[in-house]
Amino acid sequence: ISGLIKKNDLIILRSTVPIGCSRNFVIPIIEKKTKLKFGKDIFLAFCPERTIEGEAIKELKKIPQIIGSFCKKSSELAKRVFNEYNFTVIEVSDLESAELCKLIDNSYRDTIFAYTNQLSLLSEKLNLNLVDIIDKVNLGYDRNRIPKPSPGVGGPCLSKDPYILHNSFKLNKLKSDSLVITARRVNENMIKNIFN
Repeated sequence: ISGLIKKNDLIILRSTVPIGCSRNFVIPIIEKKTKLKFGKDIFLAFCPERTIEGEAIKELKKIPQIIGSFCKKSSELAKRVFNEYNFTVIEVSDLESAELCKLIDNSYRDTIFAYTNQLSLLSEKLNLNLVDIIDKVNLGYDRNRIPKPSPGVGGPCLSKDPYILHNSFKLNKLKSDSLVITARRVNENMIKNIFN
């Protein structure tokens, strides 16, 4: 996009990226190629896309939009864009916080699906109807939103984002055998478990 950028443009990144990608990768490349400076000549916000396939237009209006910006002016411009069709805009402190928001959303969902998928292995061994049990424990108990087991987790986001988050743990020298990656492996093995 560097060849198309002009002074006063706002760039909004939406796709999942590793934490720090906007600041450490995107900014230097675009500044070098355009000779424009972020925060002065051009502006940048990371606003994670949070919609599901086939529902994007509806969900853009309904789901709160998260905005993490390079500077105050970037934030103001991004808020104006999203306030055109959504009245709930949530501002986080910086680009990295917004990048982490996206990873948190998808890795959390992958982890809760893994929880149920692991329970399905136990219930099958014990000859118990887990789907019926989940219906019963969820019924009238608002704190529970336990999903049904499945042959894994589909879509490109839930299968890759936990690895991106896991890599952030490794890059920051935190224990690399994390809950997130263990959950991902449970979901990846579900097809094999069903086949067996």
